[in-house]
Amino acid sequence: MAQTLFAGTMAGIGFCEIALKEVSANGGLVIGDVAQARRHADSSWAVGLWFLLSIGLAWVSPYAYVLWLLPPLAAGYGGPLVGRLRARLTTPHDEETPPSAS
Repeated sequence: MAQTLFAGTMAGIGFCEIALKEVSANGGLVIGDVAQARRHADSSWAVGLWFLLSIGLAWVSPYAYVLWLLPPLAAGYGGPLVGRLRARLTTPHDEETPPSAS
């Protein structure tokens, strides 16, 4: 139960951080590079999902806390993956783009 509570709290904090980063990037509130802020948000998505995964594993295994040592890897490898998924979902597909007039 303690593992579930901790992982849920960390996932909640992570998703609050994601909300702040997404709102600031979409609202033009970022002072620096917006693309870098989005990459940081993608890494935060990966870490939040990592802790969400550990909630389920905490009920199955008493050693789920070992996963909590690996969020830097989740951010490093999962962040670019989330960025690619985000780009795939936001860019129009070929059949949806109107033909060019040239």
